[in-house]
Amino acid sequence: MLSIERQAALGSGGGTINWVRWALDRAGMKAASASPTGENGVDVSWTMEGQLETSRPALDAPRLADARRYLQSWLEETFTQIRWSNGDRNEFFETIKFRFETPYDPSRFSTILAKVDGLTIDSITLDLGRLRYVVEGAIHEQKPLPAGKVAANRPKQ
Repeated sequence: MLSIERQAALGSGGGTINWVRWALDRAGMKAASASPTGENGVDVSWTMEGQLETSRPALDAPRLADARRYLQSWLEETFTQIRWSNGDRNEFFETIKFRFETPYDPSRFSTILAKVDGLTIDSITLDLGRLRYVVEGAIHEQKPLPAGKVAANRPKQ
């Protein structure tokens, strides 16, 4: 669900809340609901097409460089620019973060994203003013276990 607040009250520079329905229809989201809340707010909710899976990072994820190269090349084939930023690094995992914007339903990218082991989606938001989805996520690479450490689900060798 997305909550939208009008910056100024109606009659004081703020427009009507009807633009929200117009923006949803224009984005092809006719099934989305827009319900007024209070004097200046609207709650928007919708369902995503297809099934979204949730999982923890894969234990044998590929190298980050390979995953990054794959994701960049396939998203660029769809004329979608991806931005990268530093993630976290500790003794067990290294992470890079990514972000891309698209006017299309993000579930259309599921076949590309699903091929990257260790990829997680952190958020999907819809900017109604620009009619664009913003997808943010991360790719995680497992590091070799430090000496003397044993994974909880693997026997010590």
